[in-house]
Amino acid sequence: DAGCYAGLSVLPMRGITPEDCARMVAENGTEKLLVGSDTRLTHRSDALGVPKIAVQMRKAGLPADDIAKVLYDNPRRFFNLK
Repeated sequence: DAGCYAGLSVLPMRGITPEDCARMVAENGTEKLLVGSDTRLTHRSDALGVPKIAVQMRKAGLPADDIAKVLYDNPRRFFNLK
């Protein structure tokens, strides 16, 4: 274990959808994985990307604990927040 984290971003301009992110989480597990959405003014983005990922993970059958881990626990640990 190299201690690395992986991050997935919903990026409409690159064709990465909330469904894609949910599928990748389901296929690869929740350890050291973060998801997010890139909100920028220079290209099309989706500020609601993270809630949409949560909905899609739920639709994919992921347990609530796994969803919380990816959306809350892992980022909190990565950024060393209490």
